[in-house]
Amino acid sequence: MSDERRKIEIRARPAALGGGWRLRLLANGDEVGGGVFPSAPDDPGGLESHEEALATGLAWLESDA
Repeated sequence: MSDERRKIEIRARPAALGGGWRLRLLANGDEVGGGVFPSAPDDPGGLESHEEALATGLAWLESDA
C-alpha cells in the first residue's frame, strides 16, 4: 500500500436530487473518486444503498489503488 492517507465520506443526498447517498474517496484530503448511490423505491430509508456505498468505500480502502 502507498504512503497516502485515505478515507471515505458518505453523506445523505437531498430528496430533490433523488435521495440516497454520496460516497467520496479521499486521498491526502483530495477527492480521487466516489459515486452516487440512490435509494431504490422499495428501500425508502436508503439502508441498502448506504450498505452498498459503505462496501464500495471499504473495498477501496482495503485495495492497493
